[in-house]
Amino acid sequence: MMGKVRVCINGMTENEQVRGPVRYIYEIVNNMPHGELDLYLIAGSWQKQVYGPLEKRIKVFYYDINRSKVFRAIFFIIFVPWFLRKNKIEVYHIPDTNPLPLFRNNTRIVSTIHDCAEFVVPIRFSAIQSFYRRLISHIQAKYSDLIITVSNSSKSDIIKYHSIENEKIKVVYNGVSVIRERDSGDGSDIGISKPNKYILYVGVIEKVKNVELLVKAYAKLPNNVKSDVSLVLVGRKGNAYKDVQAIVDSEGLQSDVIIYGYLNDNQLANMYKDALLFVYVSEYEGFGLPILESMALGVPVLTSNKSSMKEIAGNAAILAETNVDDIKNKMQLLLGNEKMREEYKNRGFKLIDKFEWKKASKETCDIYKQLLAIN
Repeated sequence: MMGKVRVCINGMTENEQVRGPVRYIYEIVNNMPHGELDLYLIAGSWQKQVYGPLEKRIKVFYYDINRSKVFRAIFFIIFVPWFLRKNKIEVYHIPDTNPLPLFRNNTRIVSTIHDCAEFVVPIRFSAIQSFYRRLISHIQAKYSDLIITVSNSSKSDIIKYHSIENEKIKVVYNGVSVIRERDSGDGSDIGISKPNKYILYVGVIEKVKNVELLVKAYAKLPNNVKSDVSLVLVGRKGNAYKDVQAIVDSEGLQSDVIIYGYLNDNQLANMYKDALLFVYVSEYEGFGLPILESMALGVPVLTSNKSSMKEIAGNAAILAETNVDDIKNKMQLLLGNEKMREEYKNRGFKLIDKFEWKKASKETCDIYKQLLAIN
């Protein structure tokens, strides 16, 4: 009988919040069929609060290094080979855009490439970031033994931009992290307050997300609608924040558009649950997790007819072109039709059943075993 597969997952990112790649890493590890694996997780010392709950089930190794991209890259290239050799790791999983180890010995390497944003929408990054991501993702695509990605849309992009064979890429859909809220009030007792009625956006306020178009579309709604329904933007201030603020000021929307920064899970769930409508009209996404998070909490969704979003949302969301008039018209349609909102709410509940982290983790585990020809 074969022993457990010795797997190391690189969980070290610059942030200590459960968002973006950390959400993916945490859920994949937490839901992994641990009886089949001897699982190791590499993390930064600043991430102890994030990964602490996993310590009872797996081996977590924290390293106190400078968390900058340069120092982490050196750590991944130089230190990780020693770690893999010392712990006799059979499969090393790189779940984000990060350098490969300089030496791998007999370890097989799996990389998750979530999207090709640095090629499709380079405006999302600075020139240096874009160059770095193009270089590293290309090395990952070429020299990893197998690539995992999170949608068929992303798979097509990886084949196009990295010129690798179809068989080397496996699609494993993300799961839905159903964010539970522990408050039934207006949010004031958890540090936030909410308008009575509102449209919600959750994500970085950056250009690729088309937040400016959303605000412009909201500005074109009839005055009686805007006086009754606010627009709430939740997310870190990215490269579109100044433009969004300028639109708010020029359109006189200071009392209608409310902008929050990062919210914790409890605050975010509280914000999701009472939204009339969730709008996410991004230009490009590898998966679009906020779409499913909102559906899981019973919010009807309007999203864009682009990249992975139409694939993930299917018929459970209203799709819009990424122009102001179409976004405005679709918002007005949904806001004015309670029966339609209820219909899409119910479609969303049905859709999320196919996106489970346990399923994603099991498929990922099968990929590890496939690499080692373990049946």
